[in-house]
Amino acid sequence: MAINKRILNTNSVHEFEIHPAAKEAYEMYSHVDNLFFRDVTPTKTLLTTLNDSQVFLLTTKEIKVNIKGSEKKRKKGFIFSGFANVFFNINDISPESILVEIEGYNSETITNTAWEHVFLTLLSQKDFKVRAKIIEETLQKPESLAFDQFNRIYGSHITQKQFSKLSGISEQGIIKQLKALKATK
Repeated sequence: MAINKRILNTNSVHEFEIHPAAKEAYEMYSHVDNLFFRDVTPTKTLLTTLNDSQVFLLTTKEIKVNIKGSEKKRKKGFIFSGFANVFFNINDISPESILVEIEGYNSETITNTAWEHVFLTLLSQKDFKVRAKIIEETLQKPESLAFDQFNRIYGSHITQKQFSKLSGISEQGIIKQLKALKATK
């Protein structure tokens, strides 16, 4: 099946939920989000800006809804990427958000996309100590679901060059941060 992508108007989607193939990635991110970003309190302006600039990948399904006593056809959106944001609220998707409907992805592709979205978000944290703690608490614990998924997608060993590409931090920057982290232990 061919892969089709198109931008949807947020008004055309009646309700949202996390795609079933992305639920484990979403739940893991929510857990990490609660551990590391609980104290973040954005200003209303920042929250509005962040919500308005979100991009979501989703699949849709046509559903029937009762609007003012009349049955109407609407779309239900199943989000599988875009939820790894500290301010994400599935019940408050901004009309300014960009919805990219994907048709033709199988469950495995949706699952991989969801996990990659989570990993890229976690590894691109600007605060090195937070990023190191996230890696230690989630990606390096063999009992963690994230550990299995990370190894399945990226392999069991990541070089500094690969980590640099994933995190968006130069190799020199990673070396400096590792030295600074070792000095604090």
